[in-house]
Amino acid sequence: MRPGHFIHVVVGCVAWVILGAPLQQGYAQCSGITDPLQKAQCATANMQGTGALDRNTISNQQGAVPQYGGTNGCRDAACAGTPATGYYSNNGDVSNLNTATGAAYPSDPNAARVQQMGVDAGGWNLTTSSPVTTSNTVASTITPIPNSQSCSDVNVCTAWAPAPLTTQTCSRPGNGRLACQVEVVNTVRDVVSTGGPGAGQGWCVDHYMYVRVLNPSADSYIVQWLGTDPGGGQGVNCGGIGWRTFASFSFTPPTLAPDEQIVLVNFSVSVSIGGQCGSTSFSMSSGSRQVLTCGASGAQSGSIVATSWRKSWTIRKDAIDDRCAGVRGAGWTLMSTTCLDNAPRLVTLPDGSTQTFQPPTVTPANSCWLRDEQWGFTSSTQDTCAPLLSSGCTDVSSTCAVPVPGGCDTYSVTMQCGGGTICTQQTVVRQCTSCGSPGSYVPFCMDTSSPPNQNFQISATMMAMAQEVQNDFDKDTLQIFTGRRKSCTYSTLGTVIVDCCADDPSQMFGTCSDIEVELAGDKRAKQAIFVGTMCTEWWSIGFAQICAKKEDVYCTFNSQLARIIQQQGRPQLGQTFGTPEVPDCDGFTITEFASLNFQAMDFSEYFSQISSNFDSSAAATNLRQKACALDPSAPNCP
Repeated sequence: MRPGHFIHVVVGCVAWVILGAPLQQGYAQCSGITDPLQKAQCATANMQGTGALDRNTISNQQGAVPQYGGTNGCRDAACAGTPATGYYSNNGDVSNLNTATGAAYPSDPNAARVQQMGVDAGGWNLTTSSPVTTSNTVASTITPIPNSQSCSDVNVCTAWAPAPLTTQTCSRPGNGRLACQVEVVNTVRDVVSTGGPGAGQGWCVDHYMYVRVLNPSADSYIVQWLGTDPGGGQGVNCGGIGWRTFASFSFTPPTLAPDEQIVLVNFSVSVSIGGQCGSTSFSMSSGSRQVLTCGASGAQSGSIVATSWRKSWTIRKDAIDDRCAGVRGAGWTLMSTTCLDNAPRLVTLPDGSTQTFQPPTVTPANSCWLRDEQWGFTSSTQDTCAPLLSSGCTDVSSTCAVPVPGGCDTYSVTMQCGGGTICTQQTVVRQCTSCGSPGSYVPFCMDTSSPPNQNFQISATMMAMAQEVQNDFDKDTLQIFTGRRKSCTYSTLGTVIVDCCADDPSQMFGTCSDIEVELAGDKRAKQAIFVGTMCTEWWSIGFAQICAKKEDVYCTFNSQLARIIQQQGRPQLGQTFGTPEVPDCDGFTITEFASLNFQAMDFSEYFSQISSNFDSSAAATNLRQKACALDPSAPNCP
């Protein structure tokens, strides 16, 4: 048949159309056919064309014995070459059968045709084609790389307990407020210097005698006399005598205190005159002049003497009683000042005279006799209690360590802090890691520890968390583990303060609120997170302010586990608890909660409540029951 022709092969009642090359050696070439159905039809037609599917042929072949080196056409085991019993063994040795099988292939007259049909149908020889031989060759060259294994014994904690509480002391800054007065008290005193009598001296006058007192410098005085005639000439009959000094005085001034000043100076001298004009005595002060008349005319003579002299200084003392002196220093701020009395004062001096005094201008009187001042103090002491509060510590007591007028600079606060957890039971785990190198059958590392590093506490914690999520889910806000703002207050003034942030504020005899007592219980139950401190009571005087009462603000939650997840989960989300003024105690949204990495959280604080002395079988059953209650479709659930 020429190429391109086709034939009809009739098998039973079905006509097959065989497309492809003409038959050679009794069959058609099917390898060029790409359509799978047509290729199958071609291969089937080839087999039919050989007569291999003929009923009579098949029937005859049913009684043939495999030719393992025996006679062709043999119908029983006697001519098959080897007894059938030699091909099999009841001890598992099938070597004879394998040998016979290998010998049967070349002796089977149909083997070549069957192989050729397979090549035509599949497109290549399964034993000799390049893809097979190449893969076999490559596989034979591969040498498996063994895995490397390293092991170590590790002590793993299986039970925890709360560590003993510790007591720590910290410092907290305080404040002060002082109302005080500045008052000026006036006093006057006299300092007197006296002397006498002096030496006498003669005189000569024509008719008149003048006596005067000069003050050439602050503390020196001169007393002089002068004789004149009726016409005003200077002692014509006495030889023209001018002013003659007969007494001089010098005084040492008194020493003044800083708050003193001289307000009056008096000098006086008593003069006694005797002679032809008669006798007289008089007293003169600084800058005064006395005129005496002699009744006789012509030159007259006599004697003159300073019988006594006296100088007095009247000293004003402004005693400033500064009752605010103790706070005029670092840390204190003048908040207000009010003058209560600045009117001039009429003061009677020791000599009986009066003088008007104005209030002193010096500080701190500042032109005022009586002044009210308000001072405020804010401590610069570092607050070392805030970090302890943030870590869960609670106040036990507080005392003023450094008092200041009207308040306290530094408080010494005693804190009670948890010691975390301690391990009470350990087990040894053989931790092994099996690692394969690149190119090996297992090119990664596997944990082959024995026993597996499973932790009952972690499992129990996760189970408890699942239960608490159900109990602590707010259906109105769709949030998980929602908290509540709570706060407590304490005074910052005085040597003894009212501290409602103490560990047990119920002992404050009703001065603390129910919320503050409730907060103390939350802190003891480890359900509170410290947010910060703010001032709730300010004293405003003028433009300055000081804090008289502070408030510690917390977010409290319904359980310790909720607090742990909130405290460690918010940093993962880049969130905080806000500020004391605006705390953020909201719960997690469903999306936020789903994004938390619980494997990175430390639950050891919660582990301490879970005992590892348990019946493992009962615990496993209990956990499985709880898990199945949450998800009945989970594996191993009934």
